Amino acid sequence: MEQRILDVLLLFFIEIIEANLQKGDSVSRLITNLRYTKMHHPFVFFLMHTSLYFTAFFLITGIGSAYVLVMIVILKCSDLALKLKLINLVGKNGEFDTMAVFGINDMQISPALRYCGAFIYPLIFYYAMSF
Repeated sequence: MEQRILDVLLLFFIEIIEANLQKGDSVSRLITNLRYTKMHHPFVFFLMHTSLYFTAFFLITGIGSAYVLVMIVILKCSDLALKLKLINLVGKNGEFDTMAVFGINDMQISPALRYCGAFIYPLIFYYAMSF
């Protein structure tokens, strides 16, 4: 029981660190920051997704519910794929244009939205570790 709680807390802190590394005050600023990191430090860009590797480790080792862990890994891989797709849509000027991609003006990202994954993923992970 204690080990499960420690694993969930570790995932929580990993998610907090990821949210701080991948931050931007708006969607265009977030994508521009991620593009800069990917272009100049590609190894660091993929290391910034530590929670994907953390949950994949538990999936591979067979600890916890495989169905729930597969769901988390799929969500994390989809998140990474979406970020890579949006990075590829950055214009020649190096800025991401939300109007051209989404058809709406740039959206602000509140701190609550930025850190919601730090609460959602550990809760789902705890559910996976309960079985």
